[in-house]
Amino acid sequence: MQFNLKKIKCLSCRKVFEFIDNKNNKNRKFCSVKCYRKFRSNGNYIDGSKKGININCRVCKKIFYISKKDNQKFCSTECYRAFQKSGKYKIPLAKTGKNIKCKSCNKKVYVPLNRISLFKFCSRDCYLSDHSKNTVTKICGTCNKEFKSSKIGGGIDNKFCSRKCYLVYHKKIWKRATCPGCSKLFKIPANQKWPRKTCGVKCARKITKESTDRKEKISRSLCVQYIDGRRDVAPNGNDGYFYSKKNKRKIYYRSSYELTAYEILEQLSKVKSYNNEPFKIPYRWSGSIHNTIPDILVTYTDNMKELIEVKPRYMLKDKQTIFKLRAMKRFAKKNSMDFNIWTEKELYLN
Repeated sequence: MQFNLKKIKCLSCRKVFEFIDNKNNKNRKFCSVKCYRKFRSNGNYIDGSKKGININCRVCKKIFYISKKDNQKFCSTECYRAFQKSGKYKIPLAKTGKNIKCKSCNKKVYVPLNRISLFKFCSRDCYLSDHSKNTVTKICGTCNKEFKSSKIGGGIDNKFCSRKCYLVYHKKIWKRATCPGCSKLFKIPANQKWPRKTCGVKCARKITKESTDRKEKISRSLCVQYIDGRRDVAPNGNDGYFYSKKNKRKIYYRSSYELTAYEILEQLSKVKSYNNEPFKIPYRWSGSIHNTIPDILVTYTDNMKELIEVKPRYMLKDKQTIFKLRAMKRFAKKNSMDFNIWTEKELYLN
């Protein structure tokens, strides 16, 4: 494939160079990008005209070319940095503010536009002198000394000359209370909405320990009552008694789910006997030990045992029930028993 080569002189370096004559290189005038940049940096245009001004650099006094729109005052960055370091040369700044009178001394002061709305005084002394005019003499409520307080803002409600006098006054209104941990007297402010109940951190920890021990005792005693059948009353009203032919006695059920579970166990031929709420299983929840009771303990004809917990499906997502079921599973594994959860699916209630 043949190309049409063209020879011309570079406008910057005046050297003859060859290039391929096509649509892209139709108006080419320079041999390289460097030559084009050098040509334009001197303020020259391709048509031969100049549209700028020659000025002197503020630092080195060297003449350099800039366009009319450009505000450049230095020939290079080095000259600009030297200008910044030395304090000899100063560019006059355009004033865009106003001269405003001081409220205290009536002296005119130049203020920039962004500070006009905030400006009131020319100095700190003027501010203090004006502030002293708007003061009132008061008597302190503790030491009975005279003190000056401003009429404006929070100074209107001032009753004390200092913070010390304020604290001394409020100590007089304190009351005494007995600590439940060590039964000692300690001071509490009378006007406080939520005062502390103990004299210190040790007593507070002691009380919290006692409260957790008390909760654990209540949990144990309730479990014993449930196992003995002394709390055979359910709050939901779906409770009652079911006569078991396999056990030859009445069994208490707390929900309709438990009743259907008992009916299914009665029909199964492999089941020898079953017992409701047989024993308690301890588990840890929210920093203290609780107790849970499995619903049914089943014994089969081959003397194998199984723990069954009857729960509706929506309750399996609850955090505390998850901890209960884990504890039951561990207990069953430890005592070589099977463990199963009966929901609507196993009870045929879908």
